[in-house]
Parts: sequence; structure tokens; C-alpha cells
Amino acid sequence: MGYSESAKILNDCFLNFGKGDDDLTCELLKIPLSCPLSTVRIDTPVRGLFCKHFQCFDLRNYLTLISESSNPRWNCPVCKAVAYELVVDPIMVEILKGIRENVKVQ
Repeated sequence: MGYSESAKILNDCFLNFGKGDDDLTCELLKIPLSCPLSTVRIDTPVRGLFCKHFQCFDLRNYLTLISESSNPRWNCPVCKAVAYELVVDPIMVEILKGIRENVKVQ
């Protein structure tokens, strides 16, 4: 995934936030820095190729979960879309690089 593809997904998040409610606008997008699988800080931010959301999960956590499962399901932990093809998000890589390691993630 290139920078422009990642930027388009982020832009779409802003455009679709609150869709259907004309009174709601998006001025702030909260992006979790912790993996939804492990709740620890993401090292390698990925999402499924077919995912439409900006939120990422950690590559190692995802592959560990899949490899340890007796019935592996290659689904995104965020949206449940098929996620056997993963892409690293370059914008999240830069965000994570710019935030100190000792910053607490929620």
C-alpha cells in the first residue's frame, strides 16, 4: 500500500463519519495506537486489503493468533472482512515513529 492509498482511506473516514446524520461533522478522528487483538502498542500496522477503515492491527499479533488457532479464520479483527492479504499502512508507520515509545496507549 502506498502513501496515497492510505491517505485516501483516511480521507474517506472523515467523509463518511456520521454519514446519515446531517448535524454531525468530523473534526477529530481518534486513531488507536494499540492492537485490538492484544491491547499493546502496534509495531507493524497492517489492515486487510479489502478493509475500508483506517484502524490498523499489529502484524505479529495477527499472524500469531492465526498460527495458534485450530480453526484459523483470516478475518479482520476490526471489521471482519476477509484479511488473508495484508498491507502495511505507511501513514500509521510514520505516526508510530513520531510518538515516543513510553507514551501510554489506550
